[in-house]
Amino acid sequence: MLLVYYKLYITHTLSGFLFDLDQSNVHRDIQYIEPIVKSCIPLPQKLYNITRRLRTVQEVELYFPGFKAFIDATEQEILIPEDKKRKKERVLFG
Repeated sequence: MLLVYYKLYITHTLSGFLFDLDQSNVHRDIQYIEPIVKSCIPLPQKLYNITRRLRTVQEVELYFPGFKAFIDATEQEILIPEDKKRKKERVLFG
């Protein structure tokens, strides 16, 4: 898990999903195992030591030059009919 994390720099949430662990356990395990592995083999260094979320296009461009677009389609509005009969049918049949 530690080597996958260092190779791909995936989030602890994704690591938890891949290794069937909670993200807090992933963080704890990485903190525990990292010094032991580091004493045996060299681990790659992160390119940036940023720990906050990038909020503007300019910040993203600074760290990822040439990055064109990212679309988050998870929060699209769902239109619900105002007619009570249609609303009920929508709930029953999805």
